[in-house]
Amino acid sequence: MGLYSPATYARRWAVNEPMSKGSDSITVIVPKYGSETELSRFVRIFHQDFGYLNCDPDEMALGFFRSLSKPEQASLRKDFIKLLDENPGKKQKGLRNAWFRLGAQWWDRKIDLRQSIQRWISKL
Repeated sequence: MGLYSPATYARRWAVNEPMSKGSDSITVIVPKYGSETELSRFVRIFHQDFGYLNCDPDEMALGFFRSLSKPEQASLRKDFIKLLDENPGKKQKGLRNAWFRLGAQWWDRKIDLRQSIQRWISKL
């Protein structure tokens, strides 16, 4: 099946379609992308191998912020605030789930995602 195992394909892509008519066992996985906002672009930095790169999430975030124009930074700041407002729980489960629904594939459980986002807001 190529570079990815079936389990990896199942985790990465949301839509499955038959490869050919009458084929029940082989599927072609069609990627489902969200809208191209600055937030959706940002969360893709945190791909499945991010933890192996030994990168600091804050350093990566700051590098991304520097590549944005002022209006894009303002839009990202607004989206971060909205994300926090929509997921106010103390346990972070809802926020982490929202983070992954946006397209991120990694976040270290030892790092408080809410505090990281709040830091990033202050840097924008």
